[in-house]
Amino acid sequence: MLAPNFVIWAFLLGAILTISGGMLWLGWHDRVAWLLRRAHIGDTVAAWLLYGAIYQTWWLAVGRGGLLDGPWAALALWGVLVLYTVLRATSLARTRPNLLLALVLICWAWAIGAGFDYVSAMERDAARLERDVGALLSAEGPALRPLERGLVLTRLQADDRQLTRRVVTLRRAGAALDVVDVTLMRLEGIPALRREYARDLAKLRTYQWVQVGLLAVVMLLWGFGRLPGQE
Repeated sequence: MLAPNFVIWAFLLGAILTISGGMLWLGWHDRVAWLLRRAHIGDTVAAWLLYGAIYQTWWLAVGRGGLLDGPWAALALWGVLVLYTVLRATSLARTRPNLLLALVLICWAWAIGAGFDYVSAMERDAARLERDVGALLSAEGPALRPLERGLVLTRLQADDRQLTRRVVTLRRAGAALDVVDVTLMRLEGIPALRREYARDLAKLRTYQWVQVGLLAVVMLLWGFGRLPGQE
């Protein structure tokens, strides 16, 4: 599974780089044109995947304590990117550029599919929050997944995050929750998690379809055979 949260940040970074490139074009037209002539569509896709790999490695594996399955997806992305870089440095970039593009497009399609898997798993966890709360609060091990995933919801308030983390920590240790924790989770924690699950799911579904649209655009550019400005 690959968390699609990186999409909005990659999109914003791409917009910043595009604006910066436009400003450089005004001052160093020849140098920018020289770079464009040597660029491949696959380089843009590789840059997108690189951002996804960096995000997945840091935000999930490091920043969030490895709660989810981020490292495996990140390793797969890094492996493809290293292979692309090695092949890009060979004569294959000049003689068979379509093979390089196919490599990163297949990887991107896989990343999108992994993102939909992530969203589906998140939907299942959200559904568990709508069912028996008592069973969830007494759960241990993998059954704690809906609460564990709640800790990586982007806009969960600090108090609700702290309460959820306390409950997860206690249940991991096999300790029973006291009346205060159970009451707070029922009245505040679980409702907050439900709201944030719904908000994040709506956002992530949008990100996924944005990626599908971008992939379609890249396929169209591939059909034309070159980037704008290339000879």
